[in-house]
Amino acid sequence: MRIIFSQRGVPRLPRFRSYLSNRRQCVKVGDTVSPFLDISCGVPQGSILGPTLFLCYINDMSVALQCRLALYADDSALLASGPDSKAVADFLSEQLSKCSAWLIDNRLSLHVGKTECILFGSHRKLKGREFLVTCGGALVKRVFSVKFLGVYLDQNLNFREHSVTILKKATSKLYFLYRCGASLDTSSRRLLCSALISSGLEYCCSAWYPGLLEESKKGLAILQRKMVRFINGMGPREHVGDSEICSLGWLPFPRRVDYFKMMHVFKVKKAIAPSYICQGFKFVSETHSYGLRQSSWNFSVGMHFSHSFLY
Repeated sequence: MRIIFSQRGVPRLPRFRSYLSNRRQCVKVGDTVSPFLDISCGVPQGSILGPTLFLCYINDMSVALQCRLALYADDSALLASGPDSKAVADFLSEQLSKCSAWLIDNRLSLHVGKTECILFGSHRKLKGREFLVTCGGALVKRVFSVKFLGVYLDQNLNFREHSVTILKKATSKLYFLYRCGASLDTSSRRLLCSALISSGLEYCCSAWYPGLLEESKKGLAILQRKMVRFINGMGPREHVGDSEICSLGWLPFPRRVDYFKMMHVFKVKKAIAPSYICQGFKFVSETHSYGLRQSSWNFSVGMHFSHSFLY
């Protein structure tokens, strides 16, 4: 811990030594308790400082890798791109072995059985392509859809599985609210719909909604109209248009997505967005010296897609 704290700009403090030292653990099964053993590494599970100390501990994992690394708590994703799927698979296999070695050196371990790999691309380019990623001689399971930070990513990035999943969950919650609707007033119905249903539908919608097929987009619009009928106590076949949706202080779902996009761009322009989002945006004036109208604030956006993902 001394090295970690010094690298993160935190001086050595006796309180950390006291916090992490002289801890013991045992295992209890029924009425049987194992002998206590000293804990020589790690942090107390469930503690307030545990997540922060763990993030400090794995913060330099990227130093051991040459590919992009996405870290969120104890979920790590290795990303690589390229025109040749075999070359990408071989590169990820090499990087995964380095990651496993780094974990072992730091008294951690990689669970290959829980590790999955996915190859992104169009249906035409992925047809018939193999994607074999290994780690220590063991083959990593290839999947065609993966859930990462609450969003289902399928290999064609059409987000159909994600839309089906959130629609199913939202519909079941709406049916539950209908059963309790008689004891709720209009304000309570609106509050519950916003908290329990809209929050799930709108999570990361600016990223996955544009890639949906029209059928999936229509399903989201239908569900929003059902919510309006529930809140206003309307019949199942009464007409709901944009005016009824806006009367609740809501926006129709496509316009709601546009609102989130504009919020993202506003935060990028004002430099209050996270750095990993801002780095994909550049002003037109930064890309060339031509004196175009409004070139001082218009964006020239460079998109970067990763063709493979190991999770």
